[in-house]
Amino acid sequence: MTDGTQGQGPRTPLEALVVALRQAPRGVRVAFRKVSGETTERVCTLNPALMPPPRERPKGAPPPRMTLPGLLNVYQLDPPGWKCFRHENLIRFSAVDEEAPDGGKPAR
Repeated sequence: MTDGTQGQGPRTPLEALVVALRQAPRGVRVAFRKVSGETTERVCTLNPALMPPPRERPKGAPPPRMTLPGLLNVYQLDPPGWKCFRHENLIRFSAVDEEAPDGGKPAR
């Protein structure tokens, strides 16, 4: 996979996650800690081919929600919808294609 940095790979886990979210053809399984302290796992994407088309904003409608520093907005595939989590709460991630058939960690 390429990330558009002219031969340099992602430098941080967050950069690697964003690259995977944009490029993985079946989504990325992301585990993170919620604000409540609970750990959750979701299959998410930033791949335009997996997301619904953007909606046009009706005249007079408020502007779209701004992304706050320290948060990553992702599109969850099932159930579908936009979610966000704090960068520092990322635990692990793997492209769905790289997982073992039983949903466990990849065999490497």
